[in-house]
Amino acid sequence: MAAEDSPLDLEEIGRVAEMMERLGLVVLDVERSGYRLRLERRRGDAVAPAATAAYSAPTAPIGPAEVCEVTFHTIYSPMIGSFYRSHSPGKPAFVEVGSSVSIDTTVCIIEAMKVMNEIPADVEGVVVEVLAKDGQVVEFGQPLFKVAPSK
Repeated sequence: MAAEDSPLDLEEIGRVAEMMERLGLVVLDVERSGYRLRLERRRGDAVAPAATAAYSAPTAPIGPAEVCEVTFHTIYSPMIGSFYRSHSPGKPAFVEVGSSVSIDTTVCIIEAMKVMNEIPADVEGVVVEVLAKDGQVVEFGQPLFKVAPSK
């Protein structure tokens, strides 16, 4: 199957390959919309030139992860308020998927009662998913980000 027919575009595959490199993963399986992508690299090789990507419609259900298991850290909202990804509209987001963060890296702002509260990552690692939308009202304890811890 050609990459153009897949539910993942080449840019997205490239971002996944870069994330594999940063996390030190050797094999990664991704399934989306009934298609499966498997990226593999030999130890010591850079992901981009050595990665092999093959799409195939699954012939049998994919079982539990057998190759590798990554446990993500979730950053939760410490309060009720409006979630903002940057200091102001039009400014770059504090973090994006793929951004490296340390414990004190500001990942977002939550506005509560006209006070802008900077929320720290509280973990060292790489952001793998943003779970809230800019401007969205979030609840106490609502998941905001998923981070692959580096330690």
